[in-house]
Amino acid sequence: MRSRIEQQRGFSLIEVLIALLILGVGMLASITMLDTSFTTGSASKNMTAATGYASYMLDRIRTEAMSPTKTYAADVTLLQSFVMDTGSATGPTSDPGKTAWTEWRQVITDPITGLPGGQGTVQISPLVNQYEVTVRVTWRGILRRGVTLTTILTL
Repeated sequence: MRSRIEQQRGFSLIEVLIALLILGVGMLASITMLDTSFTTGSASKNMTAATGYASYMLDRIRTEAMSPTKTYAADVTLLQSFVMDTGSATGPTSDPGKTAWTEWRQVITDPITGLPGGQGTVQISPLVNQYEVTVRVTWRGILRRGVTLTTILTL
């Protein structure tokens, strides 16, 4: 005759609790990985966009400064017109910098395609027969982040 314990089939309560604990730990790890993945993906998207915005402004300055119709004196004035900060209420007062500032500010701060809390600055420092052009784009994430591109223009 079989004992009563041998006749019972199924899982004990302790086995079910251990299985649920293991399942819960696995699900928690998966959720943490998903959160990290979304955060990293968003940071990468913003970094790529900021690099593109900074590169665009450097190319625009380079194109304007290297135009074959410009004289050296006009180039110096032109370069100074690009010194800007999109965080300020007013931008450069003369073109082509004024137009570039307006367009750049609109793109960086656009609520859909721009950067969260995006700002851009352009600094131009004279060197001997050259100019150092530094473009910085920052945005708000968990921390304030930014991209800085620098180039040397020889006029």
